Amino acid sequence: MTKNSLESRTVQSFGFEWNKTIPLHENLAEFDFFKKLFHTEKNEFKGKEVLDIGSGNGQYSDFALRLGAKSITCLDISDALNACGRNLEKMHFDKIKKMKFIKKSILELKANKKYDSVLLIGVAQHTVNPRLAVKKAIDCLKKDGTLYFWGYEDNLAYKLSFHPLRKITTCLPHRLLWKLTWVPAVLVKFPLLNIPLRCAGISNRELLEERRLSIFDAFATPITHFHTQEELESWFKEFDCIYEITSEPSDFWRRLLGMKYKNAFAFKIKRKK
Repeated sequence: MTKNSLESRTVQSFGFEWNKTIPLHENLAEFDFFKKLFHTEKNEFKGKEVLDIGSGNGQYSDFALRLGAKSITCLDISDALNACGRNLEKMHFDKIKKMKFIKKSILELKANKKYDSVLLIGVAQHTVNPRLAVKKAIDCLKKDGTLYFWGYEDNLAYKLSFHPLRKITTCLPHRLLWKLTWVPAVLVKFPLLNIPLRCAGISNRELLEERRLSIFDAFATPITHFHTQEELESWFKEFDCIYEITSEPSDFWRRLLGMKYKNAFAFKIKRKK
């Protein structure tokens, strides 16, 4: 595939994912995970203007609103923005006037407006230029504003299991891949299969539909970048930011098998000036 076709298919995969799967609902487990992942406080976003880049189905915008956000601007290049609007209006009908939806790529965004908080969660790695995506997000921050960033770790376990599978799955029609997610989503709950499937990037979430959604997300997008902690930190330093790594510890199986670190990184990043 050419660079443009890879980008187009990646955008289409997210549009399919968020419009064809389960609607957003009050997921307390994911909300608690988000709060733990970024060490958020009860009123983390109270009175703040928030930009959610790559808003998907609106899940993180929902979390920001629950944590007191004054307003939310949702930015997404795909048709997922339609699902985002439906979900947020349904869950936060009283805050409709505080919501704004923009269909645009982060790589094309001009920082004409500054925000107190910017969410870039699981998004930069699916762009053709993750470094530029991070810079664009930081440019949107007000002085002392905070960027919430989450991205994939580049490690040996994923290179041996996750990457080879993706060479096949990213070429499949989205409808077919969505149907196929039933298989690993069910098998991952069997004790003997849990370890190898978890190591291959298969979600172990409680609800079946959420496991399917997570699996599709991981195996559908042709553009997916993986980074080392050192690489990410070099970007933050280059962009004159201070940062705190807030990632969750490795899950049980990765600790048991001695795998390095977490499979993903979470950072809270602030501008120095």
